[in-house]
Amino acid sequence: DWYCVEQCELDADWKINVSQSDSEVVVLHTGPADDKQTALLSHVALINFAKERIWIANPYVVPPESLVDALILAAMRGVDVRLIVPSYSDAKTVMLASKVYQEKFLKHGIRIYRYSSGFMHQKVMLIDECFASVGSCNLDCRSMFVNFEITAISTDKTLIRQMDAMLENDFLNSHEMQVDNFQHFSLTQRIATRGANLLAPVL
Repeated sequence: DWYCVEQCELDADWKINVSQSDSEVVVLHTGPADDKQTALLSHVALINFAKERIWIANPYVVPPESLVDALILAAMRGVDVRLIVPSYSDAKTVMLASKVYQEKFLKHGIRIYRYSSGFMHQKVMLIDECFASVGSCNLDCRSMFVNFEITAISTDKTLIRQMDAMLENDFLNSHEMQVDNFQHFSLTQRIATRGANLLAPVL
C-alpha cells in the first residue's frame, strides 16, 4: 500500500527483536483468499475454549450467526462474557444494526458496556488467563470474510495482565446497558435498527 501511494520503498527497520520469554504467539493474516474462514474459525475456537471469562472490546459488532451462537453458548455454560462497544460510532448504519445483537446478547446474560470516555476503536479479546488477542479484526462479516486483517494471539502472562488492567479501566469508563434500554425503543427506532440489521452480511 505504501509503495502504491508513494512509489518508493518504506524506510523502516525490519529487524526482529526475539523475546526471551517462553510465551507463544500466533499471528493470523486473514483475507478473502484463505482456503478456510480463518478469521471466523479462530474467534469461534477461542470463545469455545473459554471456561471463566471472555472480555471483548470492539467498535463494530454485527457478527456472523456462528459467532453470535458461540458467545451465547459461552454465557449459557457460565462464562463471564462482557462486550465493550462505543457510545457513538463513525458508521451509523453499523451502530443501528449492532443494537439488534446487543439486545439479544443482554437477554442471554452477556454484559454490554458502552464506552463513554472518547471514541473506542480497539479490537481486543481476553480469554480466561490464557489468551490475549489484539489486531484489526472487527466482529462483522466484512472482517471475517472479505477484508484483509491481522490478529496476534498470545499466551504472554504480562500482556494478559496488562490487557486485564486496561479492560477493567475501560469498564469504569463505560455505561453498562440493561435490556430495559432497548425495550423503551419507539416503533421508529425498532424499524431503523431492524432495517439496518438486514444489511449485516455486507456491513
